[in-house]
Amino acid sequence: MAESRLPPPVPSRRARAARGALLALAAAASLWAAAHRIVLAPGMELYLGPIFYLAAYRLGGVRIGLVAAVLFMAPSLWWWGHGFPILFALGHVLFVWALRRRGLPLVHRTILYHLTIGWAASALFMTWHYHATTAVICLTILRKALIDMSGALLVDSLFLAFTFDRARLAFARRSVSLLRLIELSMLWLLTLAAVLVFTEDARQFIDGFVSQRTELEARAKAFARDHPPATPDVPILAAIATSKARQPILVVRSAQWPAALIRDRLGCTHLDDEPGTGPRRRNTFVYWFLACHVERTAGRAGPVWVATPLRALADLAYADLLLRLTAVALLLIAAMLLHLGVRIALTRSLRLWRETVEGLGRPDLTRPAGWTFQEFDAPIGQFVRANNAYVEMARERARLAAAAAELNAAVNLTLLSDIRYDPATRRLAFVEIDHQAGARARVLTVHAHDAAALAGATLGDEAMAELRIEGQGGWHLLIVREPCGRDGWRWGCLMRLRTPRVAETVMLHQARLIELSAMASALSHELRQPLFTIALAAENGVAQLDAIDDPATARVAAKFARIVEQVERARMIIERMSRYARVEESSEAVIDLAEIITRAAQFMRPLLVARDVRLVVEAVPGTALFFLPQVGIEQILVNAIQNAIDAIATQRERDPATEGVITLALAADGEDALLRIVDDGTGIEPAIAPDLFDAFHTTKPAGQGTGLGLFICRQIMRELGGAISLETRDFPARGCCLTLRFPGARRASAFGAYRKEVAA
Repeated sequence: MAESRLPPPVPSRRARAARGALLALAAAASLWAAAHRIVLAPGMELYLGPIFYLAAYRLGGVRIGLVAAVLFMAPSLWWWGHGFPILFALGHVLFVWALRRRGLPLVHRTILYHLTIGWAASALFMTWHYHATTAVICLTILRKALIDMSGALLVDSLFLAFTFDRARLAFARRSVSLLRLIELSMLWLLTLAAVLVFTEDARQFIDGFVSQRTELEARAKAFARDHPPATPDVPILAAIATSKARQPILVVRSAQWPAALIRDRLGCTHLDDEPGTGPRRRNTFVYWFLACHVERTAGRAGPVWVATPLRALADLAYADLLLRLTAVALLLIAAMLLHLGVRIALTRSLRLWRETVEGLGRPDLTRPAGWTFQEFDAPIGQFVRANNAYVEMARERARLAAAAAELNAAVNLTLLSDIRYDPATRRLAFVEIDHQAGARARVLTVHAHDAAALAGATLGDEAMAELRIEGQGGWHLLIVREPCGRDGWRWGCLMRLRTPRVAETVMLHQARLIELSAMASALSHELRQPLFTIALAAENGVAQLDAIDDPATARVAAKFARIVEQVERARMIIERMSRYARVEESSEAVIDLAEIITRAAQFMRPLLVARDVRLVVEAVPGTALFFLPQVGIEQILVNAIQNAIDAIATQRERDPATEGVITLALAADGEDALLRIVDDGTGIEPAIAPDLFDAFHTTKPAGQGTGLGLFICRQIMRELGGAISLETRDFPARGCCLTLRFPGARRASAFGAYRKEVAA
């Protein structure tokens, strides 16, 4: 029985309020954390906003996620002066929500967002709003993808082992998916490696940019000293060469800060050393694209100002950073492709494993076609073998169950366990075993007249008793085994008997047959003496008549001779009857089936003549020598001929024109010998055909048959390893055909080179 699980208790209002306060406190802390960023280099910042709005989406759904995207990305308005990050976050939430039914984790949906919408939107905005270079656009897209992937990975990792119940405002543990765990582990390694490399290269960006600016300042000062302006406020615009590129410079001799002149001549909107320039503006790449560096140096005729635009240096620095990160990007792409291949292979392996498991109980299960990891091959093969073995056992169990059901339908069999009998109350308690309905306890009361029989059967390891149950008709046979305490057994069975006291009836029939056999032997012994006397008197009469020379005595002598002949015939009948009634000792010898058939025909000749039945024998002597019990075979033949004669007599009562012919045909069937006994009697009704060979089954009127003839014939043929069958002849013929098959293994040649010569 499956274990029932109670639903989790509903939290109280106070508990819900406390949990809501904790969530509000966590949201406030998240807003504070999202308002801060780490600036690695101008335009290269790290911030936590995507982590929080993706977590809010997983906790509260798409509406809460959209609100959180606006709240947690609102500080970008202060950082960069525009709302594109907020729009990008809103698109991010809507995209992952649209793919929610795909079964993909957040990190995969985030990657798809950046590969489809994200990079295009970022590139268009950077080009339109900032007129950014390709290097800056690529670096910005890479930075944004790493930040969003890291946030999605963190949220996926949190919800891998936990789920959030909105109604209870609580987290609950759940089973961890092996496939998701492997995927997230690989993605964490890839993303952390990429973030660390990106962070390190971004930090080195500052060092490279500062060194290039220092070199430019030194060369600009040297140029200003060597080429001072001749006229104040009349600048000199020239170009100097650095280690990276040629840079334009503006040299002005002026006592005041020449900001307007520098902006006008070089097109700069920001002066790096201008008062009021704060760190917030210096942390953006736009500032360095539009800024000029201004240095004051001492000249021969007074102070000299040297100004150089920084865009070229910034372009070179960002291009150099992108070049260093290109290898990381390519490695990240290769790792992503590897991760995708591993995920596909692992998904296929799990699918094949699932298909194999779903085939549980299917006969002749085979391993699904397809490539799998080596670790899956052995379990799949073991499962397939175990399943096929289980199915075979289930088939065997079904066959046994069907056999048990058939046996139960035939004899009303009940299997028992934990059997207890109380002699005082005559109560028989047990557990009934049923392969369909299961086990159930039952109590029956034994009939008062049969309590003594059951009490006497309680001795020994195995007991058997015939009894009746109060309130039920008929007799039952109880068999118990393995005694367990006093009047108790472990196992047993109870079956309803079709015929009451069958065992005693069988013994009574057998006793009557034995008594009949003894009476036949005694009768044959008593008849031999008077027959001998009659034969002797007849022979003496013939001798005396031969001594008288009178033609009139010839007729009397013929009468005496006929008496002697009939006495000899009676003696032979008595001898055969004695041999037929003699107790069989299962002695076997090499016999000729044709000769045995002839003897049986001669033995039954008086009855054949009396019933006007013609017997036809089709058997060649000497062609069928078998090692068989002679008396048993004669018994079968006599019984078969007797049944055929009775069937013909019954048919003549219905149709006086019945000819009355019995044919005994002996033929070869390979090494076996077939003997067919055919008559034109009444035939067999289909309803009684299955029961013809059962003991005590007879179609003859009461007092004319024991019902043991065909039963004994079948037993004899089974002991010989042969077969016996009885069939009704097809229309237009009528009657029956009894077929005896004698196995070739009992041929005389199988027992040596013995041959018996039979006279023709």
